Amino acid sequence: NVLTKIFNIKLATPNKKLNCEISSKDNNYRNKIKFCLSPPNGNNNIYLIGDSHASHHFFMMEEVVKNLNKNFLFVNSRRDSDFPQSFVKKNNIENTDLILNEILTNIVKNDVIVVSVHKGRFNRWRDRHVDLKKKFRLGKKAVNFKNNLDFFIKSVHKKGGTVILIVDTPLLKYITPIENCYLQEKIFRTNDCSVKFDQDKKTAENQVSIYENLKFVNTNVFIFNPNIFLYENQFFNPISQYFDYKMVDWHHLNQIYSKEILTRPFLNFLKNNIKN
Repeated sequence: NVLTKIFNIKLATPNKKLNCEISSKDNNYRNKIKFCLSPPNGNNNIYLIGDSHASHHFFMMEEVVKNLNKNFLFVNSRRDSDFPQSFVKKNNIENTDLILNEILTNIVKNDVIVVSVHKGRFNRWRDRHVDLKKKFRLGKKAVNFKNNLDFFIKSVHKKGGTVILIVDTPLLKYITPIENCYLQEKIFRTNDCSVKFDQDKKTAENQVSIYENLKFVNTNVFIFNPNIFLYENQFFNPISQYFDYKMVDWHHLNQIYSKEILTRPFLNFLKNNIKN
């Protein structure tokens, strides 16, 4: 539009499409799942699984794994019967989920599974913030996810593996093209997209509660919260002081930003907690 041209607003570059982001309509779906989750030499593996919120950490994880001299395996399925969609839709997935069965077939002692999913999956509305006054309550989707994840974690434990749960990254104040946030920042040096830490924490309450409970009852679970490295003065602004995009839309981090900001903290987290 006219304002975009006047203020020289650059468009956000979409996150890169990854090879192991697999559509449910893919004719070769089963073989692709097997290919993406097959370790090259059997040990020293780190798996990254989840939805598109695992994808936005892909390059960060790739860099971390390189530093640790391990193998990196990743998959993001869009099929309802596989993780993570399967976890919220039903309460027993052990015999039907291709992704989890493939991982449990392949993992060996000391392998690490990293899980990253959108916190909105645990709430009534996926991309809408939870009212700060709302009373805490786990709905059916959240309970299903918790029970299924607990089963998976215990199965990984039997194989000698570890599970790391990544708390979700910021959800902006409301749904809007990220360029609108950029335009406001250019004109006013502030924007109405930025989210307060307390609000985002409330929206993540169901997810964090489940993760903390699973950590309490399972000795092979660790929780990584990236938000302490993303928030400044209790706010997250999706536009940097240099007018770079930290996000590509209202709920996905820019993959390059994730890599730049979170690689070192996550690498240190692994070194401090995973002793192998």
